[in-house]
Amino acid sequence: MPKYSARRAMTALIGTVGLSLAAAGCVSIPSGGPVLSYPVSQGANAQNQYSLQIVPQPPLRNGIPTDIVSGFITADASFAGQQQVAREYLIPAASHAWKPGWTATVFKGSPTVTGAAPGAKQKTATVTVEGTVQAFLSDREAYAAPSATPKNKTATYHYDLVKDGTQWRISHAPNTLLLTSTEFAVDYQLLNLYFFDPSGGRLVPDPVYVPLQATEADLVNKLVQSLIKPPGDWIGNATITKFPLGTQSAVTVDGGTASVSLAGKAVSKLTDTTKEQISAQLFATLTGAGQGQQQQVKSIVLTVNGKQFVPRGGNAVQNQPNRFTSAVGPRQAGFYYLKPTGQLMWRKNLGDKHPVTIATIGKGYTSLAVSPDGQFFAAVQGGSLYTGKIGTSKPNSRDVPGDITSLSWDRNGYLWVVAGSTVYRLSALRDAPDVPPTRVTVPARGTCGSSPGDVTALRVAPDGVRVAIVFGGGQETLAFGAIVLEDAPVRSGQQPQSQVSVDLSPFFVCGSNQAFKAVSWYGAGDVIALGEPGDTVTSYPVNGGTPTEVTGPSGSTWITAAANEGVIVSQARQVSIAPALSGTWSPFLSATSPAFPG
Repeated sequence: MPKYSARRAMTALIGTVGLSLAAAGCVSIPSGGPVLSYPVSQGANAQNQYSLQIVPQPPLRNGIPTDIVSGFITADASFAGQQQVAREYLIPAASHAWKPGWTATVFKGSPTVTGAAPGAKQKTATVTVEGTVQAFLSDREAYAAPSATPKNKTATYHYDLVKDGTQWRISHAPNTLLLTSTEFAVDYQLLNLYFFDPSGGRLVPDPVYVPLQATEADLVNKLVQSLIKPPGDWIGNATITKFPLGTQSAVTVDGGTASVSLAGKAVSKLTDTTKEQISAQLFATLTGAGQGQQQQVKSIVLTVNGKQFVPRGGNAVQNQPNRFTSAVGPRQAGFYYLKPTGQLMWRKNLGDKHPVTIATIGKGYTSLAVSPDGQFFAAVQGGSLYTGKIGTSKPNSRDVPGDITSLSWDRNGYLWVVAGSTVYRLSALRDAPDVPPTRVTVPARGTCGSSPGDVTALRVAPDGVRVAIVFGGGQETLAFGAIVLEDAPVRSGQQPQSQVSVDLSPFFVCGSNQAFKAVSWYGAGDVIALGEPGDTVTSYPVNGGTPTEVTGPSGSTWITAAANEGVIVSQARQVSIAPALSGTWSPFLSATSPAFPG
């Protein structure tokens, strides 16, 4: 089974999933992170709950400086009572100055605490804390994960102490929490912020971490502030927020309803459509935001400059998603496949007994991909790429250099091709203005191995913003990223073009050779992979949550999936199906290259 690591660009909010130690079994915390701990007894849809809390201890009486600092950095991991116990280690002036917020340094293991033994008449001392960094976390800006910093980076912090009467106390402490992996796992949990794709038509989740013991008021207000001033993380250059700059906000929660008040000159000019989009961001982000023992947010009320907003066809108390809330856009129903005799086929659903012959395109085609709207298809024959409109019997040959290993359509009508380890983006039609194909810039990724591997596969998410990428090499990597488009300079008379690149998420999955033989998106938040050993089929949450693994049919070579519709794998010329990721497979038909649209 692949080793599942999760690393996250921390921004306004930081943390990890709750650690469940009450369950029978062993919780695995992989090396390298910040890494999620896995609740071993919970299913794929279970809500992570924390059953272990950090209980801070007051300072040891007559403790030497190293004892005081060690106790302090353990106590500061508890957010209870504004970290009141941790402040007992500080003199009053230092307690007033110490305002770490949710900023933290996470160490891979326990840091070392060193300092010279003080003499009997000594009144001041300095203690040094040093350790190997797992992650730097900040209230506002992205943190430097190990994938973006030198390997085994070491961080060093100095604490000044004074003898306050007969007891040593800290007179100066760095404005950051120092946490071990275990403390990190106990204290923090994943939530999603939601921003819009560039068209403003659908929401895209941006996973962040929040402290489990944060006060409800602090939590919901920081979430909303992060929607107004989006964090500069991996998905920031690919998405937008509908909150205007300069928006002032205040949030209260009562009985599960979050009342959000927005004010300022900019919000007074908002259209009803923009207010609906803001409501969608708020509803998706705040629903379920109550953590630990706090109440869960189930509805919102939006007030703009003192006037309550009522969306069209809705109520002031919004307890249902609106038309902008979905992270999965519309697509053609059913799935497509190729018959060995050369026909392109379509079935309305897995149980449909009356397939439709779309066209006879000829024998020898493989690697079928169909656009989300069901208008175009792409396939490979003899190592060459062909595309065409659904229904045509003569697809067009497309000039893409290199051996093709992956095809995927996005919802804007572009085909993404991995050929010879290079990623290209092509328009659906042969005479489209971006011919020749646009070469996509993908950062080299050496996360799971000693050297970066080549890109072997890429699949675009239903939202058209995120991608799943497989990197080869000595140890394969399943990575996630966001599509960034920038206008490229053009000469007079030329067609405008876009520079296309991918910003990688700090979340990734490490696997052995052939761990990711084929991948497919499984709804808005999961990527499903077919791999070794033993034809395993694994669903990986893109936000780094707990994966779900089942055994696939023997000899499987390809996989396609769609949430609420099913999972299809193919072995040679046999296709097997499962209505859900349950491990129960049924032989379906003699076919190749099954493909849900998208």
